[in-house]
Amino acid sequence: MTRILVVDNSKIDQTRAGTLLEQMEGLTLSYADNGQQAVEAIGNGRPDIVLTDLRMPVMDGLELIERIRGD
Repeated sequence: MTRILVVDNSKIDQTRAGTLLEQMEGLTLSYADNGQQAVEAIGNGRPDIVLTDLRMPVMDGLELIERIRGD
C-alpha cells in the first residue's frame, strides 16, 4: 500500500487531489493543512509520497521539502 500525504491549505484543492488519487487502487491518503501539520504527520509515519502546495501559511512547500530532506 502506497501512502500519500496531500498538503494544501485549500480544502477545495485537497479534495480535488484526493478525489483523483482515490480512483487509483493501492493508495492510502492522509491530509495536512500546512507544512507544520505535515511535519507532525510525517513524524507519526513517513509517507511514500508527499504532494504539496507551494504557497501556504506557517510553512510553505519549499520549506517543507527542505525539512523533510533534513530529517
